[in-house]
Amino acid sequence: MTPDELAFYKRMSADPDDDLPRLAFADWLDEHGLADRAEFVRLQIDRVRNHPSDPPSARERELLDAHRADWLTEVPPGFRDGAEFARGFVAKVQCDATALLTRPTPVVVAPVEDMTIVVTALDLSMELVTPPPLTLPLKALTVQCEPFVGHAVAMYLERFGPQYPRLERLTIRDIGFSDYGVRMTTPALFPRLTALDLCHCGITDAGADILIASPWPGRLTELRLDDNRWITPPKLARLRAAFGPALVG
Repeated sequence: MTPDELAFYKRMSADPDDDLPRLAFADWLDEHGLADRAEFVRLQIDRVRNHPSDPPSARERELLDAHRADWLTEVPPGFRDGAEFARGFVAKVQCDATALLTRPTPVVVAPVEDMTIVVTALDLSMELVTPPPLTLPLKALTVQCEPFVGHAVAMYLERFGPQYPRLERLTIRDIGFSDYGVRMTTPALFPRLTALDLCHCGITDAGADILIASPWPGRLTELRLDDNRWITPPKLARLRAAFGPALVG
């Protein structure tokens, strides 16, 4: 990847909601003999702007089928399975947790806004590794643990941050996340968070009290706590009083 291309990707990640850097990149691609990629970028942006509920056009699918392998090089190999494109570039990925901790540090240049991290094995040596900072413009992050990691998930998230300035939705799937993990999940770490999904995370009445006393009421527009069977009905009633319609389920 050339220095010019990297500069475009940095501009897109710095302001992921702005289409102008993407369209400027499309012009650059045209000028450098990459007309198909330029066309794909413009097609996806046009659909999002003018027909957001429409599925990808036949031409979009044709271009992606022909060039997907080449265009996926903007994310490392461990991030490519199930990757999705939006507005011309990879915007959604899934990876194993170990892919984030390999050396050399994997380089994700795409403006990824939605990431799922899957923990498929618990490796205690991971606690000794200093993870690379997540510099992606993430708006949605899911951590799915198999087997459970426990409240250490929150510690890892803090070490990857230490702050997620654009993150709006956080989903944790770990039966051992527990009340301590709830205590560590704060607006200081996720200043723009509006949706928090902690279903099946082993939360008890004590964790519910932490949420009620936290700054989250009034900030969150969606809170999910389904399948936390140790939260009693009286405590659920208090949660609903604190969070109102934001408490879903």
